Parts: sequence; C-alpha cells; structure tokens
Amino acid sequence: YSVEASRDDAAAAAVRNEFSEKRVSETLDALRKKAPPDDQNMVFAHNDLLAANILVDAESGTVRIVDLEYGAPSYAAFDVA
Repeated sequence: YSVEASRDDAAAAAVRNEFSEKRVSETLDALRKKAPPDDQNMVFAHNDLLAANILVDAESGTVRIVDLEYGAPSYAAFDVA
C-alpha cells in the first residue's frame, strides 16, 4: 500500500463527502429558501441596460439591444427601475 494510493483514497473520500446525496440535497434546499417567491415576475433581463447598449438604426427605426454578457433571470422591472 503506497502513500500515493492513500492520497487517492483520501481524495476519493473527500469527493464522495462533498457531493454526497445528503449534502447536495441540503444545499439545494438552502438555495430554494433564498430564491424569490414564485409569485415574483422573473424574466430574462439584460442587467446592464445603458444608453450605449441600445442601438437605433436611423433609417429603419430598428432598435437593437447589445452587450448581453450580464443577461440572466431577474425581476421584470430591473432594467427600467
């Protein structure tokens, strides 16, 4: 039995402990408690809606919203509040 095998066993045990069904379940329960209630109007939001991120074509009047790297679920009025 080598030291290396012992380290591998310890690492495997740590991973099993970290990702045990019980621990994952407890973590999900904690996240659900922190999540907003279902009655909140959550939508996909830009989350960085600055004037520079709104492009308007002068000829056609087409509006384009760009720079979506912060886009994520958020409250419906977040970008206009």
